[in-house]
Formats: sequence, C-alpha cells, structure tokens
Amino acid sequence: MIEINNLSKRYRNKQIFNHLTMSFNSNRLTVLLGDNGAGKSTLLRMIAGIEKANDGTINYFGEKWNQRQIQNHIGYVPQDIALFEHMTVAENIKFF
Repeated sequence: MIEINNLSKRYRNKQIFNHLTMSFNSNRLTVLLGDNGAGKSTLLRMIAGIEKANDGTINYFGEKWNQRQIQNHIGYVPQDIALFEHMTVAENIKFF
C-alpha cells in the first residue's frame, strides 16, 4: 500500500498540487486521469523517489522508506526515455 499524506508540489510559481491525500491499495489497479499538466507524471515521479515533495509524506506499506528502499521496490518507466537532468550521469545509469 502507498499512502500519500498532505503532499504539495510547486515549480517556481506554479502549484501542481496542494495537500494531496490519497492511497493506493496492494493488488488493485489504480488509474490517474487528468488534463495535461495536472500533475500525474509528477506524482508518479515522486512515488518513485525521482522528485521530492515541497511538503507532505509518502509512506510505503506503513513506513517512510529511504531512497535505496524505494529504488529496490518501485519501478518507473517514463513515457519518453530520456536522462533526468537533475541527476548525474552515474545516477542516471544506476537508476535505469
């Protein structure tokens, strides 16, 4: 189970989401729907540990995981395969 509590994300002056609270249950299919720019990909990158929240928490099976735990248990495949600009070359290679 993934629990999101009061998650907020801003890019410069744009609020992507504010105090988002939701959960994803194990062995269930969850669909994220929204307009372009609504924050779907941002949320998935945050769950995968690629981006950090400005506020709030993400818990995995009732615990706050560190980066290594997230990378060992959560997979992320972007729509367009590209390098992450905020990571070094070594970090990109390790991630993929």
